[in-house]
Amino acid sequence: MKYGAGRVEGSPRRAGEGAAHGGPPKATVRFAVAYTESMPLGRMLIMLGLVLVAAGVIVTLAGRSPIPFGRLPGDIRIDGKNSSFYFPLTTCLILSAAASLVMWLLRR
Repeated sequence: MKYGAGRVEGSPRRAGEGAAHGGPPKATVRFAVAYTESMPLGRMLIMLGLVLVAAGVIVTLAGRSPIPFGRLPGDIRIDGKNSSFYFPLTTCLILSAAASLVMWLLRR
């Protein structure tokens, strides 16, 4: 954490003031300032917003793609009388492989 020093009275010291010139020394207060060294909070929030917008666009356009995500062979769907269970196993594997490929390409 970074520390800053602040004056208690808030006014700058004038010539003739302070311990060197016979007056009492001015007190200073040390306070902690929250600071992220890698990325400021504002940039992180902007990046999070851009990621959410990109995810929204992808979800919107996924319904129009020629690949029927969510209805691929290997996706598990069990329908009962009063309930149903659905787990998109193949869709999850394809999306995980695509995300891994994108992350690998970005790290290069």
